[in-house]
Amino acid sequence: MQIRVEVLLLLVFGTLHAGAGQAVKPQELARLPGAVLLTGYPPFELWMTAPGEILQLQPTAGNVTSGSMHTFYPSITLDGRIVASARVKADDPWRVAIATYSVPEKKWTEYVEGEYEYGVAISPDGRKLAYMDEMKDTNPNLVRHVHINNLKTGEQSTGPEIPWCGHWPYTFSVGLSWSPQSNRLAYGGHPIEVWDMDRNTHWEVADGEMPAWSPDGEWIAYRDSEKDERHSTVGIVHPDGSGDRILVTLPRENAFVERLVWSPDSKTLLLNRLRDEEGWTVDIQFLDLATLKLKTRFKGVPPVQAWADGNSN
Repeated sequence: MQIRVEVLLLLVFGTLHAGAGQAVKPQELARLPGAVLLTGYPPFELWMTAPGEILQLQPTAGNVTSGSMHTFYPSITLDGRIVASARVKADDPWRVAIATYSVPEKKWTEYVEGEYEYGVAISPDGRKLAYMDEMKDTNPNLVRHVHINNLKTGEQSTGPEIPWCGHWPYTFSVGLSWSPQSNRLAYGGHPIEVWDMDRNTHWEVADGEMPAWSPDGEWIAYRDSEKDERHSTVGIVHPDGSGDRILVTLPRENAFVERLVWSPDSKTLLLNRLRDEEGWTVDIQFLDLATLKLKTRFKGVPPVQAWADGNSN
């Protein structure tokens, strides 16, 4: 069986980017006028580029700065004031603290600690965190759970199960993304589902991975490297499951990796297209949703994980 290219590279990635020793220079980071970008190799190396400044968020004092094959997808509020990520506490066994970084206060706050992995999503209003635990054997199924931390009340709760879809690469494909109203969550991978927290209902919307909800609420973008062994694709679907369509198809060796990142105005998708396997650098490409034209903006840079409005601070 052919194993997905991205998975093999992620195994390499965990070793190559296992600390702060990559000596990434500020000029090597993607920067956009009027934008706040999260870029790097979380949870070990993470920068925020903003108008007029570059801030290194990770590594930080007192946290482990190396690891084997774990990665973590961070997130940011739409106004760019709060970043959510994981702070590594131990590598063997793996333990992280789910945490937020306040840009105005320039400090981290930790909430829960455990064997969490693969991503943490902060709601657009900055009041909730969603994150996932390790895969567990619940006989007869292998599942992981979505967890919610209400930052306003301190209440912690467990959300829906994410079942294992039956093939090993899936463990690298799960994602979390909030709706603009912060009351729904797109989650999982093969399939992607939407959970309505107010009604406690959920439904399948697409057969893909790494969902990314547009800031205007109209679309959920996703990528896929599973169904077609020869191609890597990016698609979009409405939150009710309608309008599902593929926007971009690339040869498998030019696979899209990491996050799909929406512009704050929901008109553009930022795509991380693998460039260098050994250094895990990417070409940053912009997909215009109106014309479906793909334009390369940066070459050979660390991946971009999130995009916020730099003019709203």
